[in-house]
This record gives sequence, C-alpha cells and structure tokens, in this order.
Amino acid sequence: MRNLRPRSQGIVSTWVPALLAAYCAVAARTAGAKPILFSATPRGPAEWRDERDVAPWIAAWKADAFRREQSLRSTATANQQAYDVKAYDLDLTFTPSASRVSGTVQTRATVVTAPLTTLDLDLLANMVVDGVTSAGIPTSFTRLTSIAPMPRARRWTCG
Repeated sequence: MRNLRPRSQGIVSTWVPALLAAYCAVAARTAGAKPILFSATPRGPAEWRDERDVAPWIAAWKADAFRREQSLRSTATANQQAYDVKAYDLDLTFTPSASRVSGTVQTRATVVTAPLTTLDLDLLANMVVDGVTSAGIPTSFTRLTSIAPMPRARRWTCG
C-alpha cells in the first residue's frame, strides 16, 4: 500500500521553504545598507537615502547638465556651415584664485563651401578675445554678440 500524506502537508512543505528563501534573499540584500545624506541637487533639497539608491541623484545632475548644454546651443551661422572642424587644439592655463582661464585655440577644419574668408566662433559673453592670428600672422577681428568672426590670412577653398 502506498504511503499517502495529506494534500495540505505537501503545500506547506513546498511553499514554506521557498518563502523563507525569498525572505532571506531580500533581507541579505538590504542588510548593511546605510542611510546617507545625499547633497542637494540643482532642483531639489538634500535628502537621506539608502546608500545604494544613487540613481535619482545622478539622474538629477545629468538632467541639469543636459539643460545647461541645451541652453548654450545656438543655430549655426551660414559661415559656420561652410566648414567642418576636425579638431580643436587647446592650450589652457587655469588661475583659480582669479577665477580665470586663459590660453590659445588652434583649429583644424575642412572647407565645405568655398571660398571661406572668416571663421565664426561661438563665445560666451564673459569670454574675452585678446588677439587673433591666422597662419601665424596677427589679424583684426570683430565681435558680434556671441559670434566672433575671425578673418583668415588667405581665402580657403574646398577640401
């Protein structure tokens, strides 16, 4: 004769260990997590969060950086669309005590629409241009709002 056990005992013996294992897994995952004070974000106050719950904090800073980047974008001038910059070579000097950055910029570009006689650079209002050279020769320049057309020493052609 077969050894039959009651049906309820089979469910209990199957589900209880499974539930206990799930509870232990959750408890082990949350054990050791400490609440820490996350600094304020650009759009929110400082807040206490689980030390592993950094995603909202990082997302807030990334969203703010994206907003700043979008606010600085401007539509390219017709002259800016006439060349394709391949590289900018920056030689910068930082002076933290004076909150100043100074240096030089060399641009390597390919002319798309010839002839090109000026190079238009986007500059923030607080950026000062002390001088411009083209092919090593000092040249004059004008500044129109945030665009500074830089005259070229010679006319450039496509390519």
